[in-house]
Amino acid sequence: EYEAEEVDSPIGLSSATNFKMEELLDDVIVGDNCKLLNSLPDNGFTVDTSKVMSRIRRALRCRKYKRFCRIIFKSMKVKNSLESVMSELQDILLDLGKKLPRTIYECLNLMPKPDFFDSSSYPSIRYKFIVSINAVMLTYFKGRDYKSALKVLKTMRACRVNPLGFIPEGVSPEAYVLACSEIHLECLSLTEAVNILLFGDCLKSTTNNGEYSARDHYSALERIVLKLMKLLKKKRLPGPAMTLFRAVVIEQESLFFPIQIHDYFEFVLSYSLVKHKALKAPTDAAHMYVLIEALCARGFKLRPTTLRSLVVELVRSKAPDDSLRRILFLCIKSKVYPTYTPGSITLGSNLLLEEMCLYLRHCFQFLIAQDRAAFLQRPFGVYLVESSTPVKKKYPFLKEMTTVSTDILSATKRFEEAMTLIFGSNIPLIYLSRGEIFINTEELEAIADALVEE
Repeated sequence: EYEAEEVDSPIGLSSATNFKMEELLDDVIVGDNCKLLNSLPDNGFTVDTSKVMSRIRRALRCRKYKRFCRIIFKSMKVKNSLESVMSELQDILLDLGKKLPRTIYECLNLMPKPDFFDSSSYPSIRYKFIVSINAVMLTYFKGRDYKSALKVLKTMRACRVNPLGFIPEGVSPEAYVLACSEIHLECLSLTEAVNILLFGDCLKSTTNNGEYSARDHYSALERIVLKLMKLLKKKRLPGPAMTLFRAVVIEQESLFFPIQIHDYFEFVLSYSLVKHKALKAPTDAAHMYVLIEALCARGFKLRPTTLRSLVVELVRSKAPDDSLRRILFLCIKSKVYPTYTPGSITLGSNLLLEEMCLYLRHCFQFLIAQDRAAFLQRPFGVYLVESSTPVKKKYPFLKEMTTVSTDILSATKRFEEAMTLIFGSNIPLIYLSRGEIFINTEELEAIADALVEE
C-alpha cells in the first residue's frame, strides 16, 4: 500500500522554510565565513593527497566541519591539489551514510558564497563541493537508493542551493532532471515529481548531446510520465495529473506518440468536468476537450456519463458549433442519444435542458438538410420515455445528472423550454397523451425557416 504523498516545491526554487532541519541536526552551527578564511596561513604547503583524504575522513566522521573546510581551503593553494581532493571526496561522502545530510548542511553554511568575495577562487571550492554532492546523489539514484538521494536533494534545498546549477561533468541537464523527478516519484512525492518535469523543460523535443541520446531521453521520459499518471490516477490526484497530461499533449500534439497517454484522457477530463475539490483552481473541461480534439485527429472512447457531462459543459461554455456537432455525433455513435429518424424523435426523461437543446437543434437541421419537403409533409412526433438517472461510475460526472427530475411531466417542461430557447418564441405543441407530443406542419415550416436563417 502506498504511503501518503509528500508535497514539496520544485527543485529550482528555494524551499528552506518547508524543510524541517530538526530531522537532520541536533545543534546547528552556522560558521563565520570571513573569520574562517582569515585564519588560514598565507604560505603554501606541499600535500600528500592520501594524507589529506585521511584527514578529511577523520574530520567528517568526528563532525569537525570547520577543520574539513580548512583542509579544503589549504589544498587549493597547492597546484592540482584541489582537483585531486575533490575527485576522491565523493567516496568519503558516500561512506558517511546517515551522517551525510548533516555534513552537507554544516559544510555548505561554512563555505563562502560567491557574492562574499571579489576573487573567484573561494567560491569555486563551494561550487566543486556541491558538484561532488550531486555526484553522490546520482550514485544513490543509480543504486536505486531513492530515499537517500531525496535526503541529499532536500538538504541542498534547505541550504538554498539550486541543484540544477551544479550538474556533474558528463551528465546532461535532461538526464539530471529526469533523475530528480524519478527520485521523487519513487518516494511517492508525486506533485513534486510533476513540477520537476515541467520546471526542467523535459517535455520539450530538444536534441540531446553525448551518450544521452534522444531515444534514451524519450524512453526514460515515457516510463516516468506513464508511471506518474498511473499513480496519480490510483491516488485520485486530478490536479497534478491534469497539469502533466495537458503539458504532454500540447508538446507532442498527440495522445499516442511518442508517449501513449490516451488511457488517462477520461480520468483528467471527468474530474475537470466536476471541478473536483482537490483542484486548486477551476479547470474548464470544455476548453480542454476542444484543445485535445484540435490536436488529436483520432476519436475518443468515453463513458456515457462522461460524454453527457461534456455535452452540457460545451453548451454552457458556448463552444464552437463544429465542436458541438462532433461531440453530438460521437454521442449518437456511442448510443448515448438515439439516431435521427424522419418524422419523429424519442428522448429520455433524464436528459438535461442543455442536452435537449443541442440534440433538437441538430436533429431538425439534419432532417431539413436531408429532405426539407419530407420534413414538412406531415406532423412531427416527439416521444418522451421515462429513464432513470445514472448510478455512481468509475469516474465522476455532473451532479445535475443524478438530481434531475425524471418524471414525464418534468421532462415535458424541459422540452418546452428547450424549444423556446432554440426558436426564440413559443412553438404551439399538440399533446396527445402523457409523453406524446406532436408539432403541426405549420410550426415545422416556421422551425425550418428559423434554422435556415441561422
